[in-house]
Amino acid sequence: MFILASHAAGCPAGQVMNFSSFMTKYPWALGLIMIFFGPVVGLFGRRFFPWVISGIVAMTLLLAGLIITSIVGFMDTTVGIAISVAVSIILGGLGGLFVMKTVWIAVGVLGLVGGFFIGSMIYSIFLAISGFGTWWAALLFSFIGAIIGGFLSFRFSKQVVLVMTSVIGAYAFMRGLSYFIGGYPSEVVIIEALKNAQPIPGLTQTFWIYLALFVTGTIGCMIYQVRNAQVHSMLTQDKNYVESDDNFNAVVNKIKNKGS
Repeated sequence: MFILASHAAGCPAGQVMNFSSFMTKYPWALGLIMIFFGPVVGLFGRRFFPWVISGIVAMTLLLAGLIITSIVGFMDTTVGIAISVAVSIILGGLGGLFVMKTVWIAVGVLGLVGGFFIGSMIYSIFLAISGFGTWWAALLFSFIGAIIGGFLSFRFSKQVVLVMTSVIGAYAFMRGLSYFIGGYPSEVVIIEALKNAQPIPGLTQTFWIYLALFVTGTIGCMIYQVRNAQVHSMLTQDKNYVESDDNFNAVVNKIKNKGS
């Protein structure tokens, strides 16, 4: 389920929950975090892997907790807001600490999150070209991307860590800018408009600039991480991560043999 929001200005569509109202009215709060955190993830994802992945998981669980408690009505009172925020912070912290200690789960989560963002961007391109779509297709693209990313993470760990940290970092930075500049509405606004069969509010030609920024940012982050080949010992001491190059070469050689 998603938080209801009618458009970027924040006018209500039905019952608008407290957390949704806050995020619609003060998008810069999340935007600043994404603008700062994005480059750190994209440029130093492998070097600071435990802290990067724990930060991604903690932030995801924190936002998910606030969204869920808003939907069920726990944030309708001051006490409810305080309890909801406290519980969400605790869950986010515990989740971040857990993945920091478990390499294969951390890499798998990274694949899921990165794949989700890639799927979301692919559907946004389709939406910008066609001008119409459905909410279930938007979710389907994102979830298929997440499943593919999660699957690849266990076979090509080294490549997934490089690519997905770059993808997530570039996406976060680009999305943070969009909250200030406009021209690319949030996923919540897009989904709500699609559910109500309405035009997407605020989706302008500026979207293509954001797309170019996302692609060039991803490539730039990958190049930087390859040239500054510092990888945290949490990864280099993991057998599956080290052997992922062998998996990658085996697939490449298999493709070459079929083509010859």
